Formats: sequence, structure tokens, C-alpha cells
Amino acid sequence: MKVTFFGTTMLLFDDGKDQILFDANVTRPSLWKYVVGARVKTNKKAVDKLMKDYDFSRVKAIFVSHTHPDHAMDVPYIANKTRAEVYGSPSAKNVCLGGKVKKERIHEYRYHETETVGDFSITVIPSKHSDPTPISNDLGQTIDKPLRQPARTKAYKEGGSVDFIVRHGGRTILIRPSCNYIEGQLDGAVSKWCSHHLGSALLLFLNCIAENLPFQLLLRALSQRSPAPLVFFCLFN
Repeated sequence: MKVTFFGTTMLLFDDGKDQILFDANVTRPSLWKYVVGARVKTNKKAVDKLMKDYDFSRVKAIFVSHTHPDHAMDVPYIANKTRAEVYGSPSAKNVCLGGKVKKERIHEYRYHETETVGDFSITVIPSKHSDPTPISNDLGQTIDKPLRQPARTKAYKEGGSVDFIVRHGGRTILIRPSCNYIEGQLDGAVSKWCSHHLGSALLLFLNCIAENLPFQLLLRALSQRSPAPLVFFCLFN
């Protein structure tokens, strides 16, 4: 299985048969546009080039971690180009409806339940976004109606955050799109994984900085619960 990282937490999983995409961040508005809350829209030329260069022809599903623009802005366009199913929060549903994704291809995910796509199994775990900043101070706020582009960056409310546990062919991978966590949120998931994969490594894709306290606490909690080695990759823009 191949995993390609495109920035933020945009990850393309490919097992040679099916592809699963997590988040979609190809369009990169300037920092100034985020500061002033300018109107933005998908850079279709950039997205088309990336999808051609990396062959997105087998994308079957897109999972959205939360609905800030650097995670969700390009989801509708890619979903329409690939005809992929989209899994996300009610806010993600409104991002997709605003982008004219067919309603029957949008699915609200269910916490702690597993979605199966080909040979991939994806479990959605409720999580917590990193601490508010002057640019990103909308935690817990939702997108309550279809969001059409061009839209202001501040219209892309967080909409709730989740983590993903991906299982495929005996491998287990944790994707943590935000630099925070809920105490005890992975206890059951990690113990279940350990009971089936003793001696294997747990792969972690973490949108974190190593010096960050939540990052350190997370690794400490996982290492205490997992007898298997931890292999982690820090994701940066």
C-alpha cells in the first residue's frame, strides 16, 4: 500500500485497486486572505494538474476531518471529478452541497463505527481541534447551510474534528489531523489493535509539532497502552 502526502493532512491511500483520500488541500490562499477573511474558491487548474500527475482515477471515497478551508475547500471539486463518495460531518455535507455534489454521495459519518471501502476499513473517532488562534477562533461552530464558492475563509467553520483509524491488510494507521486530543479517546481502539497485531508497528500520521504538549501527551498515552513499536510521521504544510 502506498500513502502520498500533499500538505496539511491531505493523504492519498492507494492499494493498487482502490484509492481513499483524507481531506483536500490543493488550493493555497495567501495568509493575508485568511487574516482578512477574503473570498476564496478552488484553484481548478492546480487541482486538475495534481489529479493528473498522481492519477486520482480510482478514488472511491473522501473522508473530511473538519471543515476549515485548508482541509475541506477542494473536497467538492475532487468529489465531482472522481465521483467519489464523501464522508464527513453535517458541516462537511453543507460544503459538498454548496459544491453541487449529489446528495446521495454524501454520508454523515458515525462516531466509533467503521466504514468499509474496498479492502480499507476506516473508523471515525471524535477528537479536538488545536487551540484557537486569531485566524482560527471558530471551534465548535458549524456550517448550517450549503456553502457556495467563492466563499469567505471565515465561512468555513470548524464543524467538529475527528481522527481516523485506517485498517488494511493487517496494517493499522492513525491519522490525527489536528494538534490536540481528548483524554482516553483511543483507549479501546488501541487495545483492540494490540490484541490483533502484537509485534507489529502502529503507524501514526500526526499534524503536530514535536515540542507541542498535546503531541507529547498523546505519544506517552499510546506508548503506555501499546506493547508494539510506534512509527510516526509529522505532517506540515
